[in-house]
Amino acid sequence: MEYKGTVVLVDDELRKRDLAVIYRKIFEDKNLFCLTFDLGREVEEEIKAGLKYDCLVVDLQLIDRDGQDIIKLSKKINPYIPVIVYSGWDWQCPGADRVIRRPSLEYLISSIEELILRKQ
Repeated sequence: MEYKGTVVLVDDELRKRDLAVIYRKIFEDKNLFCLTFDLGREVEEEIKAGLKYDCLVVDLQLIDRDGQDIIKLSKKINPYIPVIVYSGWDWQCPGADRVIRRPSLEYLISSIEELILRKQ
């Protein structure tokens, strides 16, 4: 299967109820490959090591990191990769291309598709 793009999803809620598996399946059904991380430290290490992705989706309140630090790192290393804040709160976040309040999953997916296409 050829994917439209790779999405990195960072959210500590993924630890609960197999949400990572559910999100990966939902994204795959939309022809998007999804890498999930429930710890900010893990995704920071991967980004620094050269992880290739087309869109970063991040919650701002993580167990071990501030999501804004992950956004700053992503923008520093990959300035043209779109970033979406996906949170239960209405945050304003410098560096984010879009802020989406949960649980707007359909809007999240359509935003990812739009931002990936715009990048290409």
